[in-house]
Amino acid sequence: FSQPFRTKYGLDHLGQIEYNLREGRAHDALDEVRTAIKIFNHNLDFKKTYVHGQGPNTRTQDFLRTLVNDKINGAEKYQTERKALLALGLPEDDPVLKDLRDNQLWAKDASKPARLGDSRKEDPWFWHVGRPSGLTEKEKREWDIERTQTDHSKSDMP
Repeated sequence: FSQPFRTKYGLDHLGQIEYNLREGRAHDALDEVRTAIKIFNHNLDFKKTYVHGQGPNTRTQDFLRTLVNDKINGAEKYQTERKALLALGLPEDDPVLKDLRDNQLWAKDASKPARLGDSRKEDPWFWHVGRPSGLTEKEKREWDIERTQTDHSKSDMP
């Protein structure tokens, strides 16, 4: 609902709750995108190094296509949340939750030594985004603990 509608019917508080929830979900979606990109990069390097022959390359290419879809799905989730946040009052030029384009779904491979010209090529903005804004010190600590637990549980998955 628009801001005047929420104010007219006394829904401002609910709008703020929805904003906070969607902001968290937007950050979760960005984390999903970052993870999908890392997984894609790792598997692409594996393919280049260890996969030889037409049959294995075809199967690997099919698998890489699913990983590309994971990146796109995460980006679509983020865009959905950002669109809702814009309707709830997020400024279009917000410095943290920016517009995410398909041509930004990449990262430099940190597992390899830097190559000539890499320092001039800057990673997309979402690699430098941290926790949601407006958190109290207690909420920041809780967020950091929860993020650490989430990262550990993801690394324990087979």
